[in-house]
Amino acid sequence: MSSTETIHTHEKDYTLNNKVQLVHGGSEYFDTLISLINSAAHTIHLQVYIFTADETGQQVADALMLAAQRGVQVFLLVDGYASQDLPAAFIEQLQASGVNFRMFEPIFKSSNFYFGRRLHHKVFVADHTTALVGGIN
Repeated sequence: MSSTETIHTHEKDYTLNNKVQLVHGGSEYFDTLISLINSAAHTIHLQVYIFTADETGQQVADALMLAAQRGVQVFLLVDGYASQDLPAAFIEQLQASGVNFRMFEPIFKSSNFYFGRRLHHKVFVADHTTALVGGIN
């Protein structure tokens, strides 16, 4: 950008009265996530590195499936390496309920090697207004 160019921002691009809350992980994170899923009215976007079919994963999946069944558009993207052990029946159940499920895949993989980028995101967005962003692991 040259020194004579000006960056214009428009007040309409920002919203007022935003709120930030620190979530400390563990059960607090999953309780918050499930509450936000249950509150969503229009859309849910969830991107995670590890999604497992354990008790907690099933609770999240159940909430996502109920959201889809009540008419919320649900998009779930999981990493193809870190979430590769998800049972086919688990994935089929998500898809049958209306969840748009995808695996982020590397360019090349085998049982001993993968090449390409990983999806390390931990992002949840509901209705384009509420987000839960993670990351300290």
